[in-house]
Amino acid sequence: MLMTFKEIIALAAGQLGTKTKVYIVLGAIALVISLVALGSAWSHFTIRGLEHKVSELRKTADNKEAIADAKEKEAEQYRLKAERLEGSLAEIQKIARIQDENISIFERDVVSGARRNSADARGIRALESTGDQLCEKLAELGHGCD
Repeated sequence: MLMTFKEIIALAAGQLGTKTKVYIVLGAIALVISLVALGSAWSHFTIRGLEHKVSELRKTADNKEAIADAKEKEAEQYRLKAERLEGSLAEIQKIARIQDENISIFERDVVSGARRNSADARGIRALESTGDQLCEKLAELGHGCD
């Protein structure tokens, strides 16, 4: 003979007095209130812990944001410096090209002048003259021999 839980409760309820039933109901209510209070305390404790973690994470995020802002400013300064140096480099390269062109022109002129002078020197006959004759010529020009 197997009885269901409902039948057991009904049988027990019939055998219990009114005072006992009231105590059982009050105990059940106290148990429910205790469980609700315990759950509320646990959730409050958990929420406070999470709020503390959120606060710490916000502080960390603020610090990292400040560091990131400083690094961005530093990067901007380096970018501006790089742009300035690139401009200076472009100017220096332009000056170097102009100087290379001038040197090339100068070398052409010097080489062609030297060739011309060399050709002229080859075309001149050597004249024989004595030291006295040279002194006379120099004296005529105002630079006499002493």
